[in-house]
Amino acid sequence: MMTAAAKPCAMLAALLLTLTSCATRSLEHTYPTLISPRTITTNGDTIAPEGSSSKGWIDHASSPPDDFVQMWTRDSLHARGVALHPYFLVYDHNSNIWEQWEIWAGSQWGYYLNRSAKQRRYSDGRKTETVESIRRQLGCVRSFSPITYINESSNEYLLSEWSGDDARRLIEVMRQPETYPEHSTYVMWPGPNSNSYARWVLEQAGVSADLHPRMIGKDWHGPLGFGVGLTPTRTGVHLDLLTLGAAIGIKDGIELHLLGFTFGIDLWPPAIKTPMGRLGMPE
Repeated sequence: MMTAAAKPCAMLAALLLTLTSCATRSLEHTYPTLISPRTITTNGDTIAPEGSSSKGWIDHASSPPDDFVQMWTRDSLHARGVALHPYFLVYDHNSNIWEQWEIWAGSQWGYYLNRSAKQRRYSDGRKTETVESIRRQLGCVRSFSPITYINESSNEYLLSEWSGDDARRLIEVMRQPETYPEHSTYVMWPGPNSNSYARWVLEQAGVSADLHPRMIGKDWHGPLGFGVGLTPTRTGVHLDLLTLGAAIGIKDGIELHLLGFTFGIDLWPPAIKTPMGRLGMPE
């Protein structure tokens, strides 16, 4: 039974969780277009469920008109409920294939390659194709190419997306994993980790994004911990030294970086930035 003293703490925790969830909203997205799985009953009847934007085979007959990149986040496997893990979903218009790029800490050294057969499907009547999918991992940098099936969970959020020249620059950076200085190093805290990699990719490609406060490791700047320059939104400046730092910008608001955690204020939409996320109006 909950004590009288514990009730206010539980109510406060519930309120913070509600406010954080309200402020964390996935962007609306059109791509990738998915073909929903079908269910076959015991008597052989095929049931097509209601269309789903989160689970199914990628429809290669309905693809973006240009190069296209999305950055998704989900709960970190090693720090669930505390930190986020980002990954990039990539569409190469020239080859009409989708890829996924991320940091994976399962192996930090060497090179790994695995081949498997996947189904490539179309909604325009073309027959299903069997294609070879390759999973590569150089150090901690992992890729799947092509991917043909999406199974988005309820705790995954689309943070940013790019098309055209911005997307092409991101693709070119990711396809050279050996140029990532920390491709053979992974440290959950304070970095380098998956969030450090995401920021590095954005900086190398010269594109902008407003990184979530729970992306712990986004402010890691090397063994000496010194970094000064543009913020990830490219609308402000930051200064970081060891595990302390600060940032100010039009889209960044005002941030204090302390031991890898982010505290601050978003000016618009107004919100408070905390290690739990944004508390306030959704972006």
